[in-house]
Amino acid sequence: MIAALAGCGGDRGRASGGRVAARPPALPRLAAQPPHSLSAAHDVSRTASAGDTMPRVGASQRVAAQTTTLDVRVLRVLDPLEGSGAKVPPDDRAVGVLVQISDVGAGGYDSSATADIRLAAADRPATPMFVPRGICQTPLRDFDNEIGPGEQREGCVTFAVTDGQRPLIVSFFPHGMARGSVSWRVDG
Repeated sequence: MIAALAGCGGDRGRASGGRVAARPPALPRLAAQPPHSLSAAHDVSRTASAGDTMPRVGASQRVAAQTTTLDVRVLRVLDPLEGSGAKVPPDDRAVGVLVQISDVGAGGYDSSATADIRLAAADRPATPMFVPRGICQTPLRDFDNEIGPGEQREGCVTFAVTDGQRPLIVSFFPHGMARGSVSWRVDG
């Protein structure tokens, strides 16, 4: 069960001794990647000019994911996410990203939603966080684990976003890798 929670984002807002840290650390999987692996989707200054051509939240995009092809749709961005019970650091709020993934290829897909789905707000990527209840409750088994050909799954990933910053871009990184990533702009 501990491994399952670690793969789903876990409660990273706790420091040793049971105190809540001022800012949760980045997920190790993200921090361990070389800087060039974070796509331009998280560099808002580079995507500002491409913003008009980037699909909006709600659009579906095809993604090549090694042994299969996925149809990925960001359904909604819930800002702020209320009633989740998430332990949000001071000066932050919880923002949920609802996603639908369909395996439309011949192979299967098996990954981790907290590695695959990313949110950029202002000038930095937002930090995934654990949610104990509600529409974006962190499941014991990630919704994008073991998706077979013809299967469709929906799920939510929640992020801590600094108050005053607006979510700008949602990205999907197949298998947590920049190659083949797609992005959507968040309007409103």
